[in-house]
Amino acid sequence: MGGQRKRTEQEKAEITPQKKAGLTLQEADSSTPQKASAHAPQKTSDQVSQAAARMLQEELPHLQEIQKILREQLDTADALLEKSQRDIISQKKYLWENFYELDPKEILSNRTSITEEHSLHEMRLAQKRMLLKLQENPYFGRIDFAYD
Repeated sequence: MGGQRKRTEQEKAEITPQKKAGLTLQEADSSTPQKASAHAPQKTSDQVSQAAARMLQEELPHLQEIQKILREQLDTADALLEKSQRDIISQKKYLWENFYELDPKEILSNRTSITEEHSLHEMRLAQKRMLLKLQENPYFGRIDFAYD
């Protein structure tokens, strides 16, 4: 364990905020002090918070772009849902109005068409629900780690 030793409770209590600001966040929060490496410069809490602010500024345009894409896809989904609902209604109305004039094959064909359009409408509705869920939490994704 090299030159590391555990801090006593008294040494932990003696760390003041001023002393803590001079330590790295890892040193201030851990129970074992870290030796300063000649290769890695130590970061203060101000440097860490500045780095976090820079990362946030870099992330905001990406977040806005994701939100814009989600809004566009929701608008498209809404338009497609309205169109499929109108199509279903018109197909049902046609079948109802012309039921006695159609032969059985035409009736079957129309019913099949209505069923397919209804299934498509349900898929679009599920897609809209998914987009709404993503809009609530735009940070989504999945990382799978493959082990050798």
